[in-house]
Amino acid sequence: MIADISLIPTIEGDRKTFFHMVGEEELNRLFVDPDSPFYLGKEYRPTDLGAEKDSSPCFGGF
Repeated sequence: MIADISLIPTIEGDRKTFFHMVGEEELNRLFVDPDSPFYLGKEYRPTDLGAEKDSSPCFGGF
């Protein structure tokens, strides 16, 4: 499963949406917590986003 969790500024350019960002470590905790609405299952393994970005021909979403 692939999901884009990027936050972008509002249409007016206001960056207030960035106050809702969570770090990669916190996201990984949410993905493995069975009580989380973001739970991805027991087999979920975090990926190295830096390596993923470097291997993609398209940088949309990064």
